[in-house]
Amino acid sequence: MLNFVYCFDENYNYQALTSINSLLKQTSKPINIYIIHENPKTFNLDKIDLKKANEIKIFDIKIEDIEFPNVSGSHVSRATYFRFYLSRFLPNNLDYIIYIDSDILCLNDPAIEIEKIIHDLGNTNFKLAARTEANKNEKNLKVNPFENLKMESENYFNAGLMIIDYQYWLNSNIENELFEIMFAYYDDIIFWDQDVLNKYFDGKYFELNPIFNYEISQVSNVGDVNYDQDYILDNVILLHFSGKGKPWNPNYVFYDSSKLFQIYYRKLGIKKYLLTHSSGIKGSYREYFKNIFTFRFLKIDFPFSYLYLSFVSLFKFNLKLSKKERIIYKEQNVTRNKPKNLEANDMYMFSHEIEKNIPKSYVKLLRNPIIINNSIFDYKNFRLYTKETFYENHTYSKKIKDTLKNLLRSKSEIERIKNGVWIFDTKSENFGHWMIDSLCRYLLVPKDFSSFKILVPQNFNISWLIEMLDFLDLPYVLLDENKRYKIDKLVLTSRAHPSGNYNINIVNELRDKFLFELKDKKIKRKRRVWTYREHLRRKALNFDDIIPILKKYNFEIIKMEDLSLKEKIQLLFETEIISGTHGSGLINLFFMQKGTKIFEVRDYKDSLKNSVFSLASAFDIDYYYMEREKPLSKDPNVPTLSQIDGGSIDPIKFEEKLLMCING
Repeated sequence: MLNFVYCFDENYNYQALTSINSLLKQTSKPINIYIIHENPKTFNLDKIDLKKANEIKIFDIKIEDIEFPNVSGSHVSRATYFRFYLSRFLPNNLDYIIYIDSDILCLNDPAIEIEKIIHDLGNTNFKLAARTEANKNEKNLKVNPFENLKMESENYFNAGLMIIDYQYWLNSNIENELFEIMFAYYDDIIFWDQDVLNKYFDGKYFELNPIFNYEISQVSNVGDVNYDQDYILDNVILLHFSGKGKPWNPNYVFYDSSKLFQIYYRKLGIKKYLLTHSSGIKGSYREYFKNIFTFRFLKIDFPFSYLYLSFVSLFKFNLKLSKKERIIYKEQNVTRNKPKNLEANDMYMFSHEIEKNIPKSYVKLLRNPIIINNSIFDYKNFRLYTKETFYENHTYSKKIKDTLKNLLRSKSEIERIKNGVWIFDTKSENFGHWMIDSLCRYLLVPKDFSSFKILVPQNFNISWLIEMLDFLDLPYVLLDENKRYKIDKLVLTSRAHPSGNYNINIVNELRDKFLFELKDKKIKRKRRVWTYREHLRRKALNFDDIIPILKKYNFEIIKMEDLSLKEKIQLLFETEIISGTHGSGLINLFFMQKGTKIFEVRDYKDSLKNSVFSLASAFDIDYYYMEREKPLSKDPNVPTLSQIDGGSIDPIKFEEKLLMCING
């Protein structure tokens, strides 16, 4: 059985549907399809005939605390790096997998030919088959990956279509290897994950015939590159729309290859054209009206559908553009302290976090916006604010649908609030995220707006949240989700920093506010604390085995949520070592003095969740760590390693590592 794998996000939902549909239409044999998606609730297969799909599974990937290279401002998203995580999701019993990009069309039957390739590949020492894209000896290489990546081989492959020996992938711990390469060559990576994969295999791959990954590029004012439709339809199996120019860009629709793609898209029965904009709004408007005034739009199959859908695409893209903003903190680079007990083999967990870029933070002043059910709508500019609120990860259609639904359902009179501040998003109900994300956002508010009240959604679990606002003496007003509010002036804050990566100035300012009453007191740091929660994922399965060790070294075992805020602050201010498994409980290091220590028990082989590590560095708190043991089983319904089970802790290793922290 052939196993095809797609990795994409909601920006490529319809492109992937078109690709999958073409694959199922052309294959002569049943196939398996596995999809790794960042937001699978936005993706469905209702428009596809799945008769030839033996098995189709969609996995939900959750990545929060990692910044991938060369994504910002690019025509690709971080989804291009999802294939690094294959081993976390795919069944372990697969022999070979065929990774396929979402911008690939299947034009002829792939089954028999790919089976032959797999057979031939198995008779070699190669573990991957791909098509060569560049050779070291080529003249006039625009970008030289061989020099950038210090490759020894002469060949560089295109990663849009790869046939992979999956058992080799599993047994060789390739995920960690790829991340090590990515962080080592972070500033030199041009072609994203493709560069990393090429560095890893370094020319050691089985050469594919180009018909299995036949590239078509589209260049503005030039048209199609390398496009011979008769040859392609008769011979090519997998057609790849590579490069920046894409057939769904409204300005490229007129090219022959775009027409072919749109024909395949129409087979889904959704719309006449798939059209999306991603950059250059002014130029796109100019091209749009040029296509009208020159009557160019009349040369395509459905001219008026094109005009309408192209305009809608432009309108949607325009709504995404930021309004004027006041920059509070410019972009900054931070260098973090390494863990005190860092082992060389564990460097992959932290290397990408040692030096980090923190983006700018800003505020926007909105006049007379409407707030309904935690969504902010600006009538004047017909703009739904998503990036700074609850709707960042929703599809555009859902954003609009929910806004209209909220507007229509709410029959109450509009309640007026003179001035307000908005600092909430989808994670604000979590203690850790409330502390380091939401509260930090309030510190962006300029002094001339300091009297503005924080608008707090009343449907939150707000007891401890309100306790903090009262402690900090911050003004606030509770919002009823069933009411409509008009705010005369609303300060809308950006995120203060990416989640898990902190603006040092902001987090230390917040810390000082919490410790204001204690800052002049001399309290000897002598307490040792193990913090825990009842949550299974955070609590070790064999927690009872380490309790004697904790008691042996005078650790207090404390459930933080049972304490009041003042009790937490007093406790942690007197604490010399805080320890626990990764989670919000460790965020209480906010209340510790500088020069203290933290001992974090991390999830097995986890290089992503480094929020505690980076926060400790920001506070000049010494960071120590250990890993849980490798989980024994895998729940297919919960694909993330950290969620498989509670993760046992080896008592011997635990005591050894804990002593390093105590004596360090």
